[in-house]
Order: sequence, then C-alpha cells, then structure tokens
Amino acid sequence: MNVQKPTALDNKLTVPMRPTQAAVTTERPFQQQMQQALSSVDNFGKDVDSVLDGLHSSVNLQAEVRQARSMYERAMEVQQSLQKLYRHLRSAESV
Repeated sequence: MNVQKPTALDNKLTVPMRPTQAAVTTERPFQQQMQQALSSVDNFGKDVDSVLDGLHSSVNLQAEVRQARSMYERAMEVQQSLQKLYRHLRSAESV
C-alpha cells in the first residue's frame, strides 16, 4: 500500500470549524435585524387585530345606531298619533 504524506497545499485547504470573530460579529447584527423584523411583523399583526376589532365594534355600533334611529322614528310617530288623539279629545269636549 502506497500512502502519500500530506503536503503544505493540503493543509491550506483545511477550514477550521469554529466561526471566526468576523463571522460572529456579522452574525449578531443579522440576528438583531431578524429579531427586529420578527418584532415588526408581530406588531403589525397586533395592529391588524386591533383594526379588525375596531371594525367589528364599528359594525356593532352602526347596528345599534340604526336600531336607535328606528326606535326614535317610531317614538316620533307615536307622539304624533298621541297629539292627534289629544286634539280630537279636546275638540270632542268642547262640543
């Protein structure tokens, strides 16, 4: 068996498995940027939820306003009917 001895060229091709300081320092800003991006996405999600809750509340409020307006219009009709009845009774008393 013929085994070759490693040469100087073979040693240059060996890459250390530990990250270099430069790799670690460039990784930290990337991690910070990722964390900020994830935080921004989370905040955006919360804002969307808040807007949707507001819209849902707004729809409920609109329904309540329509119901109140309908009740007010009905009350005005009843008031007009009572005024007509009152005038009719007053005119009947004077006869």
